[in-house]
Amino acid sequence: EKTVSDGARLEIAELSTSDLNNVEVSDFEILRGGKSYTYITLEAFREKYKNDALYLYVGSDMLLTLDEWKAPERIFAAATVAAFSRTGDDISALEEKKLFLEKKFGAKIILGKETPTVASSTEIRQKARNGEDISSWAEKYIKAAVNAGRAATYPIGFINRPLIEYLDRTGKYGD
Repeated sequence: EKTVSDGARLEIAELSTSDLNNVEVSDFEILRGGKSYTYITLEAFREKYKNDALYLYVGSDMLLTLDEWKAPERIFAAATVAAFSRTGDDISALEEKKLFLEKKFGAKIILGKETPTVASSTEIRQKARNGEDISSWAEKYIKAAVNAGRAATYPIGFINRPLIEYLDRTGKYGD
């Protein structure tokens, strides 16, 4: 069940990347409609951006199950996977899975070295409701909210002023 509308997700993505060069937010999956599979999106982008490198950014939980996704061989053929630990205690599992996927699928995988910061979306949502300053958690919070309230961890990211303004303006804190 979605907790954030497609339009809000698109706006959040646009705001959170607005100060980055060479980043484009796409509404491809929204416009396409129906069930979305990663390999379909990546293949469409591979066709559209023939001369560019494509990267699929995932958390450790996703990398550890990527070979169970629909058409994993097509995912690995279309993009390099960049994976980041969500907990910090899963590094050996990530390294082992990386080797397995490289051998089985010829995958290109980069493991991020950033130290994850744990952010409970429930706790941050409560702080926001209480009027407490959440600006230092804004980006991580949006990601956690989009993940439907699960306790989530993310590598330390950038704080994006337009994203904080979006939270303040809309009151959309993942509910």
